[in-house]
Amino acid sequence: MLKRLFKDSVTYTLPSLISRGMSFFLIPLYTKVLTTADYGSFDLFLIFVNIINLTIALEVSQGLARYFTSEDNTNSKVLYASSAFWFTFAVYTIFSVLLLIFHKKLSFMVMGQLNVENAFILGILYIWSNGLFYLIQNQFRWELRSKEYAVISIIMSVATAFVSVLAAYFLDYGLEGLLFGLLIGNLIGGIFGLWLLRNTFRFRFSLIKLKEMLVFSIPLVFSGVAVWLSLYIDRIMIKHLMTISDVGLYGLGYRVSSIAGLAMVGFQGALTPLIYKHYHEKTTPPQLARIFRYFVTLILLIFILISFFAENILHLIVTEEFYYSYSVIIFLVPAIILSNMYIFAPGMAIAKKTSYFVIVNIIGATLNIVLNYVLIPIFGIQGAAVATLISYFIVFTIYMILSQKIYYVPHDFKPIIASTLLVSLLAWFIPIIHESFYLLLIYKSIALIFCILLFLLAGLISLKDFKQFRDLLKK
Repeated sequence: MLKRLFKDSVTYTLPSLISRGMSFFLIPLYTKVLTTADYGSFDLFLIFVNIINLTIALEVSQGLARYFTSEDNTNSKVLYASSAFWFTFAVYTIFSVLLLIFHKKLSFMVMGQLNVENAFILGILYIWSNGLFYLIQNQFRWELRSKEYAVISIIMSVATAFVSVLAAYFLDYGLEGLLFGLLIGNLIGGIFGLWLLRNTFRFRFSLIKLKEMLVFSIPLVFSGVAVWLSLYIDRIMIKHLMTISDVGLYGLGYRVSSIAGLAMVGFQGALTPLIYKHYHEKTTPPQLARIFRYFVTLILLIFILISFFAENILHLIVTEEFYYSYSVIIFLVPAIILSNMYIFAPGMAIAKKTSYFVIVNIIGATLNIVLNYVLIPIFGIQGAAVATLISYFIVFTIYMILSQKIYYVPHDFKPIIASTLLVSLLAWFIPIIHESFYLLLIYKSIALIFCILLFLLAGLISLKDFKQFRDLLKK
């Protein structure tokens, strides 16, 4: 399992590295062609897209993941996949038509500005293409076809970036150009993905199979909405308590912070299907504990690196109007990582106790709303970032406690907690020191070396682990 995880993680990480790398290098474009208010509208629209993806198709993709991976009969696999595809196609088509009919009234409600109707129409078409692409892309994960997953993801990312730069910058279409790029990228990636999956998605449909998947996935919709609230209530409340420009500043800080999510992509893409396939084996829990230790080591290093150098990088790539985005990055980096770490608490999914997800995520969403309401008026966009971090930490803690009771994994939490606390103190303390650039660079280098030594001394990772990792690379 460990060897397969490492191999697939590298493959899954590659397209996301390219995608998020392009997204990062497009940040200067965003700040040149969009005002902070336009960026706020763009961010609010993407928030709308995410709630649609979570609700309209009733999370049938998650139901497909649960039944497709555990099914041995080829005919049944095709029925599951095809039924999920045609259901998704139908609901997204109907919903998109309704949005087009009422687009004039909805554009202001969704994007927070007047005169964005044309951009919203392009956005509706993007919603339709993105909903189908999401199902198609995930199907490669459920079939453990990591290479094909990488190929269509890279094709989509490259097409999106190319068309976005051409339309938004060179043709001067601004916000409309960015949305047009998203639409074309998803269409190209989706069409190519369908061709590769032509033996999986066919003109077949089973209401019985669809019901099986929906019984599993529908509770996840409520959980997903709660997760969505936790993810995006910060920007929604910033819009209502502050201004659309503040949403833009916070949104840019969030986009920069999401680079930390690269650490999750490989694990997330490869680990979930492997756990579903091997959870009954005795060797799986101890291997999962080792993987978690490796992951924590990696994300702590990423956290401290981004915290140390985010301000310098931001000043190089954005216009002065967006500089204040730096103030939220040191809180959003760990928040984004925590929001994706549920994959290391698989007990509830294995036991099919999806109602637990609903309860936990509702708790997290409620807490996030309350904290945002209290902290934003006092600390502004920094208050929103702190509220997000606290709520994600509590949600992940509850996830882990419940998962351990259902599917025990022999984690050693002492070195994990000790290392996390010390690294967090360094990550938040060092950047506020006001010294010359070179003296600060020395401080940061010493702190980084100290962190690596800390991981070894605390037992978070050992020299033996490095040797095993080297052996995996050789294989």
